[in-house]
Amino acid sequence: PDLLRFPALRVAREALLAGGTAPAVLSAANEVAVQAFLEDRIPFTAIPGAAEAVLEAQPHAGGLEIGEIFEADRGAREAARRWIEEHSR
Repeated sequence: PDLLRFPALRVAREALLAGGTAPAVLSAANEVAVQAFLEDRIPFTAIPGAAEAVLEAQPHAGGLEIGEIFEADRGAREAARRWIEEHSR
């Protein structure tokens, strides 16, 4: 696939390769961004950018203990909300 045309695929691949809690960070950020889109706060095309920004900003090198995953999820959701506030319509 064309990763320039479909940036969400590139971001998902980066999360997969990073390992650790990166997939949880990506998932949480994506959920928050999709909700913001559904609320007409950001355009559809901003969803991958929000997810990528959070993935780059949040630590995700931890292991796969359930507590680490929940913490990564919480931190990613907070970071995504901040990103959306800065980039909302």
